[in-house]
Amino acid sequence: MILLSMSERFSVQRRYDEAEPLFQRAIAMAESTLGAEHPLVARTLAGYAGLLRATKRKSEAAQLEQRAKAIASRQGQESAAGALTIDYSDLRKSMAHQETK
Repeated sequence: MILLSMSERFSVQRRYDEAEPLFQRAIAMAESTLGAEHPLVARTLAGYAGLLRATKRKSEAAQLEQRAKAIASRQGQESAAGALTIDYSDLRKSMAHQETK
């Protein structure tokens, strides 16, 4: 979970080169400890897909998003499956807005 938090933080800060290996490690660790169908795996895949979209790697992102949504769907979280796409530009705007308050 710490790796996921760090990778998400780096993505929000546009530190993609630092975030990417953390996402990859977080996915591997979550799959090996929790199983490939765990909701945290889906969340981590979605986060990594957000990074890939931000770095213009849309086809790779789409594959991970599809996998994340399939996991969420199989876990009975159909309503959450559509919300798994992460847009780090929206998160940056939200964080900037919070900092100005």
